[in-house]
Amino acid sequence: MRSFSSDRFRSNSVSTNFPSGPNGLPNNKHHSSHNSTDKTTPQNTPTPRKADQNQRAKPQRRKKAPPIDVDALNESDQKLLQNIATTGVRVAGRQKKIRDGQLNAMKDTLADILADGDEAETSFLEHFFKVMLDNATYANARMIASHPHCPSDLAELYRRRA
Repeated sequence: MRSFSSDRFRSNSVSTNFPSGPNGLPNNKHHSSHNSTDKTTPQNTPTPRKADQNQRAKPQRRKKAPPIDVDALNESDQKLLQNIATTGVRVAGRQKKIRDGQLNAMKDTLADILADGDEAETSFLEHFFKVMLDNATYANARMIASHPHCPSDLAELYRRRA
């Protein structure tokens, strides 16, 4: 018989002697009289789940920093604050320069496409003008619809809205 650390959960009518198979190893066929607790041993019982194992910790709310009292800053702190502000202006200027360059490149390419409107694919122009008109303000949509390469059915929709 197998021994268990606690026999109080086992009934006396259940036998732990399993019949051996033809090769001398225990036969794994269980009879219906075996309980499901017979299969659980201290070696194969899972460890209890810890709270942080599969659950995210609740995020801690950061305390808001108090506002800076500019009048109470000493000279070195004022200089430091001025350097931070100057750096922020430089970064913003660089970002604006990059965005302006991207927009100018797109404007030039779009001007080339629309200049050769007869050579451009009609499906592209229809889709392009539809997206532009759908996202434009009312005043801008009316101006876009008046473009000579705007498909007439789209232009009519925006002329009727007036």
